[in-house]
Amino acid sequence: MSRRELDGGGAGPLWLERLTAGEITVPGRRCPRLEIEDLAITGFPAASGLASSAEWLRSYAGTIAERSVEDRRDPVRVHRLLRVLAESESQAVPDEQLWRSADINRATLAAYDQMLTRTHIRADLPAWESNRLKRITTYPKRQYVDAALALALARIGPDELHRDPALAGRYLESFVAAQLRPECDRIGGVLHHLRTKGGEHEVDLLVELDDGIVAAEVKAGVVPRPADARHLVWLREQLGDRVRAAVVLHRGEATFELVDGVWAVPITSFWT
Repeated sequence: MSRRELDGGGAGPLWLERLTAGEITVPGRRCPRLEIEDLAITGFPAASGLASSAEWLRSYAGTIAERSVEDRRDPVRVHRLLRVLAESESQAVPDEQLWRSADINRATLAAYDQMLTRTHIRADLPAWESNRLKRITTYPKRQYVDAALALALARIGPDELHRDPALAGRYLESFVAAQLRPECDRIGGVLHHLRTKGGEHEVDLLVELDDGIVAAEVKAGVVPRPADARHLVWLREQLGDRVRAAVVLHRGEATFELVDGVWAVPITSFWT
């Protein structure tokens, strides 16, 4: 479940609808700050009220691995892949890197990955493709449906996230994707990421709607800078009015126009 659903606001207007209607990008609008520790708040209702959800989450993933025996899968290898995937969270990692790191083969990776997707703990983010943009990579971003589950399986705690902002940014991106997935399902949108070959340009999250695109960069800081919007500016230059909204989502409190046409928006606006 998303944080908005956990807080009892699941029946209200969607964040994507409010964003495209201009209700989110209001100058001076303030929301609570998102703390790094909040990434460990799981979307699994059965574990959300526990003092230590990490143990429950690892046990839940372990149960899935053990039950895979019924399908003639090796639970030890499934466990190993779960850890590799958790450590690769929000990265566009080639399949070969995954199956080599997990000490399995290509066919086994495909079978295990399908099983983890069917059990609804994995939801990789596909790369967006467009004839209007050239040289786009096709690797998906590897993601769990729940950032807290990924952190638990990778055994990464708040102290490590505080020490390594780049690492925190990856799991924060996964957290934001988890807020967007149910909204995309409700309105028929499709969630992607975009990265050009060579990494010259990258957009963390791109929602394709019937009437355009919503693009977002996710930053672990609390005060975004104009440089944080450079890939969104590039995307707007390429696609023009097709971009309905472009935002830099951050952990801070303030909403403001970062550069022309790109807004800084607090992540907590999803449920505030």
